[in-house]
Amino acid sequence: MELIDEALSYSPPESRLLVPGIGRVAYRVHQAHAIAEEFGVAKTVSAISGRFLGENNEIKIEWRNQKLRHPLHLRPTYSDLWGYIELFCQDAYTIPEYLDERVDGNVIIDIGAYNGASAAYFATRYPDSKVYAIEPNPDNYELLEKNTRPYGKQIEIIKAAASPSNHGAYKRPLGTHKRSLGLKPDNMLNAYMPKQSANGDGEEVPSISPYEIKTLRASSKLGRIGILKVDIEGAEKSLFESSEIDPLLQLVEILLIETHDIYVPGSKAAVQAAAIRNGLSPLSFNKHTDIYSR
Repeated sequence: MELIDEALSYSPPESRLLVPGIGRVAYRVHQAHAIAEEFGVAKTVSAISGRFLGENNEIKIEWRNQKLRHPLHLRPTYSDLWGYIELFCQDAYTIPEYLDERVDGNVIIDIGAYNGASAAYFATRYPDSKVYAIEPNPDNYELLEKNTRPYGKQIEIIKAAASPSNHGAYKRPLGTHKRSLGLKPDNMLNAYMPKQSANGDGEEVPSISPYEIKTLRASSKLGRIGILKVDIEGAEKSLFESSEIDPLLQLVEILLIETHDIYVPGSKAAVQAAAIRNGLSPLSFNKHTDIYSR
């Protein structure tokens, strides 16, 4: 009990920086009450213990939410359940209503779409917008496909990781180029994270460049990108440090991004510099998402 009490009184930011692995486990326990309120104790215990017993990726929970047109399928893992809490209970990607007119009818691009919950939310809130959901992780992509299928052509999914192009080769066929992005699977997050190594080795996954992402706006009413949402576990630093991001950001009305200085120091500064350089101003910062608007 002393160990549990200590974890529940745990202060995440500093300790997570010192010992990220232990910190994330304690952070899970610290946030367990919020998950238990929504999903019940049994699923919460399963999610917390999943890191040690396997992530239960084969099991699916069908969950209904009034903010979605269709049920959402989740794995009983901490990543899926806490992600749900952040999105639907803590309004991680909810923008002020007065900005809605800039979004609806324009393209929405979801980079790091994970299991499809955010894409489904955007598609429901903005029914006249086409949503492109980009995700490289095979397990996540399978669930992304399942969760977005009921929305038909409104959501298009792309199996790729966003990355600056190699040697300026912008106009390669979409999603066909493969190179080492220095990514590694992280079972704790059900995600691909940047691999910290000098030579940039890692899993070879399809990549999509800012130029290719920019071309997706063709189906929008004004040729604009209503929302660019980015959650790529630290890879945002290299993406936003590249000059290739500028033509893309110049088309964006609203940028929603989670930065990960805990994994890649300097991520937040790189994003902020690129956003401001391209006419986007900070609107608000919460514990999950930084919001910029034009």
